[in-house]
Amino acid sequence: EPDLGRTLRRLAERGMIFSEPGGGQVFKHALIRDVAYESLPRAERGRLHLALARSLESDPVVSRQTLASHYATAAGLGADAARAAAVPLLLAAAADARMIYAHGLALRQAALAETLAHGESERSMAAEAVGDARWMAEEAEEAWEAYGEALEHAEAAGSEPGDLARLRWKRS
Repeated sequence: EPDLGRTLRRLAERGMIFSEPGGGQVFKHALIRDVAYESLPRAERGRLHLALARSLESDPVVSRQTLASHYATAAGLGADAARAAAVPLLLAAAADARMIYAHGLALRQAALAETLAHGESERSMAAEAVGDARWMAEEAEEAWEAYGEALEHAEAAGSEPGDLARLRWKRS
């Protein structure tokens, strides 16, 4: 984008951004960054989050948490192309969080996946992930309810007998 260089130079001249040693640009203050971000139209923010997520996918250092966050943000801002990638990444990120006992993060990721899920199968997987996070956080009643939802969606999806049996066991 030819205007990007000119825009960055103007911001640097005004002392709003400065260059990092590695060559990147950083806002002088978080409030400046937040105002700049919020001034972008929602659709543009969604497009940018989607582009960033796609570019970060090839970086082996980038965590699934980061990728999931950008895809989910893009989907939440209306970038429909991001939803299909967001749900499985959020579910994987929730599983990663459960493995390190980050129950709150696991629940947030699973709940976000649940809001973005389409179809009975995705809804079942997301509800099960919510149940798993609630179970790990020792919220047994809420976990039981989430497993019941997961089972209902799995039955409606015509899921495999093994998946139905697992959900019935978790619900019992």
